[in-house]
Amino acid sequence: MTVSYQNTLFPDDEILRLLFKAARSSKRDIIVDFLSGITADYTQLLADVIKTRQRVWTNAKRSTFDDRGLILPESPYVFLLATSSYLVPVASFAILSIGAAICPMCKLLQLDPTQFTTENILI
Repeated sequence: MTVSYQNTLFPDDEILRLLFKAARSSKRDIIVDFLSGITADYTQLLADVIKTRQRVWTNAKRSTFDDRGLILPESPYVFLLATSSYLVPVASFAILSIGAAICPMCKLLQLDPTQFTTENILI
């Protein structure tokens, strides 16, 4: 069976339910990204999540998803490498919305593993 993006479902996830509920009820800005100049309310965040979700779903192999359009449980991880910006919550919610687990990565992973010490970790 071939699944088109229009027939995909969102997973039954409490965080996503709360995001949809908030988008219906709150119009105040919830994100202010000073570096990029982006501000977003819940509605804008949700719109960007849905656009990003579609791009992720469209660009991934069909064999990655089940017949509902959700990621297969055998390989649920999606790695996220992004600067600390508005992209992080958008991509994180988009990853959750395909039923995947987020594996955030950072530039520290580009270090030579033999040089990795506790001094390299920023808290």
